Amino acid sequence: MIWLAAAIIPIGLFLSGFFSGVETGLYRVNRLRLHLDVQRRDPVGVRLAGVLEDEQGALSVTLIGTNVMNYVITTAVAFLLAERLGLGEANTGLYTVMIMTPIVFVFGEVVPKNLFQLYADTLLARSASLLSLSDRLFRMTGVVWALKQLANIISRLTGAYAQRDTAFGSKRRVALLLQEALAGRTLGEEQSDLIDRVCQLSETPLHTVMIPRNRVTVIGTNTNRRTLLRIARRTGHALLPVYESSRRHIVGLAKIDELLQWDDWETVGKRLHPAPTLSPHETVATAISRLQRAGRGMAIVTDHGGQMLGVVTLKDLLGEVVGELASGV
Repeated sequence: MIWLAAAIIPIGLFLSGFFSGVETGLYRVNRLRLHLDVQRRDPVGVRLAGVLEDEQGALSVTLIGTNVMNYVITTAVAFLLAERLGLGEANTGLYTVMIMTPIVFVFGEVVPKNLFQLYADTLLARSASLLSLSDRLFRMTGVVWALKQLANIISRLTGAYAQRDTAFGSKRRVALLLQEALAGRTLGEEQSDLIDRVCQLSETPLHTVMIPRNRVTVIGTNTNRRTLLRIARRTGHALLPVYESSRRHIVGLAKIDELLQWDDWETVGKRLHPAPTLSPHETVATAISRLQRAGRGMAIVTDHGGQMLGVVTLKDLLGEVVGELASGV
C-alpha cells in the first residue's frame, strides 16, 4: 500500500494541476480558431468543441476534478506520514497541511493556471483526449448534472439567471469571438475597441447621440441668398435644416454649395431636398442604414407630432464607430 500511496501523490498532483489549468484555459481558448478547426473537421478541435458545448458543465468537471485530486493526494500523504513515521492523528493532520498546502498551491494552482493562461490553445489541444475522457467519466456519475441544477437554482433565486439566445447575447458572442481572435496581435486592443463600438450600434438609441434642437442652426424657407451666404460663412455648415412657420417644423434640407452655385431661386424654399425623419428611439445602426439608402447626410429626429427634437448626421453617427469626430452641425 505504501508504494501505491507514493505513486498516487505525483499522479494526483499532475491531475490537480491539469484540472486547475484547464479551468483557466476554458476561459482563454480562442473560440473563433476552435470554430474554424471544427469546420475543417480537425479531430482535436471537434473533441474540444464537444466539451465546450456545455461550458457550465465543463467548468463543473474541472472544479470536481481539482477537488477530488487534492483530496486524494492529501489522503495519500497523510497515509505515508502515519505509516512510515508513525505519527499520531493530530500530528499527521498538521504535517500534511504544512507540507501539502504550499506544494498544491504552487504546482496545483499557480503554475498550471499561468501556463494555461499563456498557452491555452496549445495546451488544451494537447490535453483534449484527457479532458474529453474526464468529462465523460464525471458526467456518468451524475455529479456534474447535480452541480448544474444547484447553480441554476441559486441563479434564479438571486435574479441572475441568464437569458438564453437573445439577439443581444448573439451580438455579444460575435464581439467576443472577434476580440479573442485579435488577442495578442498588434493593435489588438484598438481593434477590439472598434468591434465593441460596432456591436453597440444596434443597441444605442438616437436620443443619446443626436444634436439637440437648441444647438442646431436652422434657416427659414424665406431665407434669401445674402442671408444664406452670411450664415454659411458664420457656421461653415454644408447642410442646414429648413423650417416653415415654426423652428420645430422642418420641411426640408438646404445644400449650401448647391444653392450658391445656382441663381434660379429667390428663397431657399424653392430649392429644398427631402429631410429623412427618424424616431428618437431608433438605433444608430438603423439611422446609418436609412441615411445611406436615402443618400442623405442628415436626418431630423422628430416626436410623434413630427416636431423636431434634434438632428443626426451620417458623419457623427459613423463617429460612434471610429470615435469622436468634429460635429458638422
